[in-house]
Amino acid sequence: MAAEFDVFVVGGGPAGLAAAIAARKAGLEVVVADVFEPPIDKACGEGLLPATLHALKRLDVRLDSGDGYPFHGIRFADHQFVVEASFNDLRALGALRCAVPLAHGGDPVA
Repeated sequence: MAAEFDVFVVGGGPAGLAAAIAARKAGLEVVVADVFEPPIDKACGEGLLPATLHALKRLDVRLDSGDGYPFHGIRFADHQFVVEASFNDLRALGALRCAVPLAHGGDPVA
């Protein structure tokens, strides 16, 4: 029996999951393929910057302070240079990668 779907997403990382959620919201049948089985918990995408939180909100993925650790700026440093910026009144969130699908109801494409 062949599976039928409208969209096949390769990669269940932040971009792949966002694409899958957007496609499902548009009423399409979606399949996400990734080498790992969910929940995927690895070092990737933990720093959700203000623009990312805004994009997730547009996808009806709501994260609050209980889903991670709020932060209001970012700093990069090496042995010679330091660069830092404040997000002013905007908020960012340090969250585990697996928290994003769970905030959408446990299934990234449900």
